[in-house]
Amino acid sequence: MDILFENQYRRSKEFYREIHFYSYFGKPLLIAINILLVLAFTFGILSSLKILNHPIGSNKEFFIIFPVFIWVVTIVRYIRGVRAQYRQDIETNSGEPSVIKLVFTNDGIDAIRNETEAKTHIPYDKIKKVVNTKHYSMLVTEAKQYIALKKDSFVVGTLNEYYAFLESRGFKH
Repeated sequence: MDILFENQYRRSKEFYREIHFYSYFGKPLLIAINILLVLAFTFGILSSLKILNHPIGSNKEFFIIFPVFIWVVTIVRYIRGVRAQYRQDIETNSGEPSVIKLVFTNDGIDAIRNETEAKTHIPYDKIKKVVNTKHYSMLVTEAKQYIALKKDSFVVGTLNEYYAFLESRGFKH
């Protein structure tokens, strides 16, 4: 079986920060919700300062407290999620972060963890979209599983060839 691409990297705490940041703050729906929360917060502040006078403004405390509450809860969940997943990775891998190896072949992707023979095979037809962060390209499956590869960690192939491959399969990056 021909190897089209191979990508290998170690899952650091920065990996979990970046992936969780996308999950908690970077998805389009979450961005839209945060824009609405910023607008509500701004409305509450302007109402409190008597710059804006609107009948709804009598609930100005709600428009200030509710967005702040949502942001604090989201940030705490993000921090705890990063910490928990990193600790789980360290615990299940004898005190070291996992090494992830992704091998792209003609019929799918083989995800291999910690250089073992145990691998997960993901056919290309199970991939629904591609999401890019600063350092990672994530393939999202039907089941919302993220297959992340580090952009600067190609062993076989290059990032530009990978992007061309995705486009040939009908994915936008």
